[in-house]
Amino acid sequence: MDAIGQLTGGIAHDFNNLLQAVGGNLELIRSQPANGERVARWAERASEGLARGIKLTSQLLTFSRTQRLELRPVELNGLIAGMQELIASSVGAKVALQIELQPDLCPVTGDATQLELAILNMAINARDAMPSGGKLTIATRAITLTQDEITGLPSGDYVELSVADTGSGMPPEVLARAMDPFFTTKQIGSGTGLGLSMAFGVATQSGGTLQLRSKVGEGTRVIFILPCTLAGEDISSSDQAAGSSLYDELAGLHVAVVDDDERIRDFLTESLGQYGIECTVFDSGDRFVASTPPTKADVVVLDYAMPGLSGAEVARHLKQADPDLPVIIMTGYADSAALDAILGEVHVIRKPFRVDDLLAAIMHVRKE
Repeated sequence: MDAIGQLTGGIAHDFNNLLQAVGGNLELIRSQPANGERVARWAERASEGLARGIKLTSQLLTFSRTQRLELRPVELNGLIAGMQELIASSVGAKVALQIELQPDLCPVTGDATQLELAILNMAINARDAMPSGGKLTIATRAITLTQDEITGLPSGDYVELSVADTGSGMPPEVLARAMDPFFTTKQIGSGTGLGLSMAFGVATQSGGTLQLRSKVGEGTRVIFILPCTLAGEDISSSDQAAGSSLYDELAGLHVAVVDDDERIRDFLTESLGQYGIECTVFDSGDRFVASTPPTKADVVVLDYAMPGLSGAEVARHLKQADPDLPVIIMTGYADSAALDAILGEVHVIRKPFRVDDLLAAIMHVRKE
């Protein structure tokens, strides 16, 4: 019960903060809709609050193992370089940030978004351990492990990513529990106790591990050990923004949108309509399947969790009728045996997503 209390208290604190940021700025937009310059600034602040909410939810899902990591080759040095400004602004001016990246590292197996979140969480933990200021060092280096050198890891080439601070450090009894779920030394409402356990989950699901070293008065060092992988064409280093010109070829496309939430249907049709995409909407999988013919669309975008037929059931029906029909499933919960059964035949996009993410998914399934 104490663990649950820490979890819910921390989540409530974090979500109340971001909801205040989103709601407050939307209220300002409603009060002065004609003030273009201020509306743009308020919208940006609301978007920042939304982004924090997305990261918090993603952290919870990764910890609970219900969010599947999208493992791809990741260029770790590029990922860290791309988030250097974000880290610097998050830790504040009192903390001296030092980045030490060994050149020519192999790509590692990982999920770029989750690795970014884990690194940022460790940096924020380091900041909290240095209330009067200090030094934060983020470093990478190549290592080679022999068999059984680290329990659970086979021999081979790895990349070691370390996040080290000069803060207060941990006594042995705290260090022993630091990676336990929900354990935190922060005041109730100031943290969920999921940061280190989430980072450990990201490392282990990537085929590596996470180590923690700390001494009172000497600071703390968090070490990610991630396996090297062969470089492929799809190497992630950071989020890539796509310009509207990249989506010109989608104009005139016919997309069937199937979702039981009217607000989401409206968002999808209005967003896709801006790119010349024609949408036909259905409020349930049953109504879509009963339409004549249900496979008329060029692409089908399905919600996963719907009353009646689920997105997975609708997708299975579509694939039996037309194996070549591109299908995209939208979901905020991705650990389902029904979804696993068709995962190789459909493309999954996780809520909440940006319009660019959906457009990129449509282009991807059209080229498969």
